[in-house]
Amino acid sequence: MKWIGMFLVLLSSTAIGFLYARRFADRPLQLRQLQSAFEMLETDVMFRMERLSDSFRRIGRTIPPPVGTLFVQAAVELERGNGEATQQCWAKALQTIWPKTALKDKERDVLLQFGFTLGSSDRENQVKHIRALIRHLQVEENMALDEQAKYEKMSRTLGFLGGLFVVILLL
Repeated sequence: MKWIGMFLVLLSSTAIGFLYARRFADRPLQLRQLQSAFEMLETDVMFRMERLSDSFRRIGRTIPPPVGTLFVQAAVELERGNGEATQQCWAKALQTIWPKTALKDKERDVLLQFGFTLGSSDRENQVKHIRALIRHLQVEENMALDEQAKYEKMSRTLGFLGGLFVVILLL
């Protein structure tokens, strides 16, 4: 019975290490997905004459979750029509979806800041803001890739070694 308990401790600590490692792997992927989504939004702003909620919904169906879900949720908030500004709808969508992402607070702050520009200026200014956001997300992606290279394997290893340490203490 004691051996089963030690095996379960080792297994669970290794699983925790793999979960932390997964967050390091998911962050660059989600940043890349955000870039793709905003590139689609830029194209929509430049060439399509449709409502923002329709663009968000189409983008949300194209991009995998949780990033795609952010855009779908923003479309839902916009279509509710509670008289709220576009920025407030975007902020609500971010708040709802954020816990499901692997992104950091600085990305949330940049996305919230971007919400102030949504629908509040002419087409050229919106495109400039979108391009600036895409450049910022590219920088963040490069930093996330560096973090992934440094910490992903370490997280897995520490999870296993931490469990092994506890098992040794139990012996």
